[in-house]
Amino acid sequence: MLKQPCRHLIGALLVCLFPVVAANAQPQPGHGDLIIIGGNFSLDADPIWDRMYSTRLGGRPVGICGTASSSAQSTAQGLVDDFVGKYGAGAAIILNVTTTNNQADTQAMADLARSCGGFYFAGGDQRRITQALYRTNGEPTLTLEAVLEVYRAGGCVSGSSAGAAVMADPMLTGGTSASALQYGYTFSGSNGVTLGRGIGFFPGAQFDQHHLVRGRLGRLIVATEGSGFDRGYGVDENTALAIDNDTGWADVIGAMGVFVVDVSQQEKGAGGSRWGIRLHYLDTGDRIHMTTGEIVPTPNKSTITTRLLPAGGVTAANVWSDTEAWRLVTELVDRDGATLARGTDPIYDVLFRATEQTRALRGPRHSYDNTRYAYTITDIEIGVFPRGGNFTTPPLGPPTPTGAVGDMMLFY
Repeated sequence: MLKQPCRHLIGALLVCLFPVVAANAQPQPGHGDLIIIGGNFSLDADPIWDRMYSTRLGGRPVGICGTASSSAQSTAQGLVDDFVGKYGAGAAIILNVTTTNNQADTQAMADLARSCGGFYFAGGDQRRITQALYRTNGEPTLTLEAVLEVYRAGGCVSGSSAGAAVMADPMLTGGTSASALQYGYTFSGSNGVTLGRGIGFFPGAQFDQHHLVRGRLGRLIVATEGSGFDRGYGVDENTALAIDNDTGWADVIGAMGVFVVDVSQQEKGAGGSRWGIRLHYLDTGDRIHMTTGEIVPTPNKSTITTRLLPAGGVTAANVWSDTEAWRLVTELVDRDGATLARGTDPIYDVLFRATEQTRALRGPRHSYDNTRYAYTITDIEIGVFPRGGNFTTPPLGPPTPTGAVGDMMLFY
């Protein structure tokens, strides 16, 4: 099994033996499952649908909240129809709560929510969910109190896209990777990555959605730092991170995978440079423990001993374009002789470095599209530096200018 390195300097000699225990990322025993879906959730993603339905409190319907959508009622009705089509009459009901209909603080809506065995929050604008479910004084409405009551009793809570964002508190509300690296995080401004109050079904970690296909790794790093968390989870489309709060284990299910960032050892320098960020990639079937960070790959993968790609550079002209960060990381571990990958941001060079702690496994061709392999990759180090410089960086140390080495940036 693969472990996350110890964060304390005094434990450096034990780095390969013990996982990190992040005190601010604790599961909640006795609570229901959380199914955090990265968006563009398709009807044929049966493992995700089945996980939602099977983890609801027995016999009760799933409450559908279309609150984030600009057409909340029709969005919710479509999802109810999907549940009923899969599982039969009574499988789901609509909780018609919006920012304008004033239903969230009625006893009738709270009682309807309390009759549910679980909940699904649809996509749209996550701020609509919190605007509807919190009173103007910041207190939870009767309906939110009922949702939390069902969750604490063991009912599942699931959400896609905007519905995934509200799992964190603070939650990520907007921004791109490029603007996040340039301007940082904000709770009130318009530049950088923006954060706001979420619901926080899972306290102590940040969550992002549409992650790989929209190049959101940079914004997840900054948002995780800004939220005060050690770890952030970037869930790709038609993919879910399904957390069992009773055991603390989370399964990756669905079409693609999840980036996990660890900023607990991040250091920052001049010009917006940052380094010491750890990155893991988990594909469908892999597991991670939400407290310890222990990673268990699916059994059909083997450690990469022979690389599939010939020697050559691992680069990307735009590191934030469609799946480029994922391509850089997977190519880094599967290109002969490669130890460094470099992607270009409008202002920065984003470097991915394989370290002594890096572990990479490859599985068979992915069942989702049959063109790419399934990987599990742990402990890639990320460094972000102003473009055009040449740096030698010892592990987790500050960047030091070196002599000219052409267009390369080296980590030693």
